[in-house]
Amino acid sequence: MMVIGASKKRQTSAIKNVKREAKRQKVIADPNVRCINCKGTGHKTSRSPDCPRHILSKLEVMNQNLGTGFQSFTRKLPFGTCVKERYRSVLKDRILSASEDVRQLLFRAQMFVNYFIILHSNENIPGCIYRQPFWYSICQLVNNRRVTNSNVLPPSMLDDWNNFRRQHPTILYKVDLASGNSQCLSEACVQVSVTYSNAVVKTFEQRVMSYLYYLVQNIYMSMKPDQVKLIVKEYCYQYVCRGEPKWPASVALSDDLKLRIRNGCDSLRNHTTESISLKSLSVSPGNYIHCFSYILSAYEEEHGNHSPFDVRRLPLPRSFSISPKPSCRCRFVNVSINALACFVKESLPRGYENQLQMFHRVFDFTKLRFKDISQLRADGENTVLFNNLVRSDGFATLEDFTYEEVEGVYRPAFIDPRRKAVFTAAVGLGDDNQIRRCSTKEYYDLTGSTKYSIKLQRLKDERGITPIETDMPTTKTCQATVYLTYTTYMLLHRHTLFDFYGFQRAKDRFFLYQGRQKASQTMVNMLVNGSSNYDRKQRNRHRKKRKRRFMRRQNKNKKKIHITTIAKRKWKPSKFQQDKAKIPLIVFGAGMFGKDLVKLKGNQCGVTGILWRALKNEKKKEIFWWLQLMNS
Repeated sequence: MMVIGASKKRQTSAIKNVKREAKRQKVIADPNVRCINCKGTGHKTSRSPDCPRHILSKLEVMNQNLGTGFQSFTRKLPFGTCVKERYRSVLKDRILSASEDVRQLLFRAQMFVNYFIILHSNENIPGCIYRQPFWYSICQLVNNRRVTNSNVLPPSMLDDWNNFRRQHPTILYKVDLASGNSQCLSEACVQVSVTYSNAVVKTFEQRVMSYLYYLVQNIYMSMKPDQVKLIVKEYCYQYVCRGEPKWPASVALSDDLKLRIRNGCDSLRNHTTESISLKSLSVSPGNYIHCFSYILSAYEEEHGNHSPFDVRRLPLPRSFSISPKPSCRCRFVNVSINALACFVKESLPRGYENQLQMFHRVFDFTKLRFKDISQLRADGENTVLFNNLVRSDGFATLEDFTYEEVEGVYRPAFIDPRRKAVFTAAVGLGDDNQIRRCSTKEYYDLTGSTKYSIKLQRLKDERGITPIETDMPTTKTCQATVYLTYTTYMLLHRHTLFDFYGFQRAKDRFFLYQGRQKASQTMVNMLVNGSSNYDRKQRNRHRKKRKRRFMRRQNKNKKKIHITTIAKRKWKPSKFQQDKAKIPLIVFGAGMFGKDLVKLKGNQCGVTGILWRALKNEKKKEIFWWLQLMNS
């Protein structure tokens, strides 16, 4: 049976390769063409691998040294610590200038493109919108420049642009891009194009299934939610996506009810003409915008007809934005080798080795824990290579544990993930064990986000940002007139928002990133070693506090005479003690996993997964072992 789906969970390596190949345009080599470099035939330039003077690209170097299955990872540091003092002031000014230009241009470009998509949402959106050259051309229009490659723009877009510009003259942002800033803009256009493509590919299944779930619920309100989900997954979604639908055998449905459900799905199915899969979504994301437009129009109609006192109706569905919402925050810029050469005013080096040398001259690699550049050379022996890019602004499973082995070798900690607490762990065996816990409130306090939210809200109140954001019109619409209201409002208040979400907010965002990294490690330390919460020896000024407590007890003993009575003792957790010779063994229950995105009123979510990932990272260092217990 052919099952259609676009869920991210089903994306195996084979499916990802199919999706990646679908985006690439294959070009057949012409045997009569002549290379301008080596004068050979069969290729045009030395970029072709067939050219004897071909210089390996960065990707080819990494594939040769690390294999095709290599993984990328990022290390984040403050700007002042990773740039050498010679280049620090110059590079910082250039990056701030590039970040501001990219923010201003892309903010306006997204405004217009979102309006264009909504205006033509009932048609197939041209596929060029999901490519980098299109976004660079739109930024040229916003900059009041001549488009250098007009072939990437749809035929009717220039007319829509002229009408939009006449209605909103402030959409223009005239600036002479400095050398290197245009390269940063080009790199940012790649990210924006991928964001718009992912807004369709990665959300299609979830949005369609949510609509079908609401549709089936309205048809049969007394049906259990689990049964509705099963019908939507096995029949409705496959029927709409032109797969092979089947009615679930565990749900008894009459023929009349099946007909009503099928007729309800027909209205959305009529907007699809072929079988929908990850490959088809990746090839032409714009062909499925009209499905989103139909769903959103149905939601808007439901919201318009809603009566707050009608208790018989189901809760209203949540609206969504067809396209990503433009951001007023400072943007990270990619400092590639092209941009870096312009920033430091040096000639552009060719080849991975020469480019690595330039990055090593500008940036301090010792802060990245690399003592020498030889640790990053592509010599076939190093397992870590530098990606020549700077952005500014498996595990083991234990089996067959015996009680004697756990008691003699390991120090077990049995974890129960909860909602109000990230974890509650019982450390030890038998009745004599310790209790260690970390509440969700404590985690967010460790990250610093609680204090920052209070500080940010106070600043918003002082500078008048709160009423601006409160009165901001919605972008969750399929009507062009409604979106124009949002555009007018944002362009009117753009200076206030840009000033508020400027460089200082980017600095705060970095400190929050550091807080999140520190909080996850603190939770692991609290679980494995007790940290200062349970181990008094790790606390600061513990001698002074111990003396103070001793004096208090002495004073109490002088004033009062205690009469002790023998009473039945309640169970209390034992005091902190730890045998460092034993290996920590973390025993997980699986009751709360996979529920990070499940919303419960009054409770914050998403923290159990953070603890799980932090423990996995520490497990790679062989600090402890763990065992996951699955519920049957």
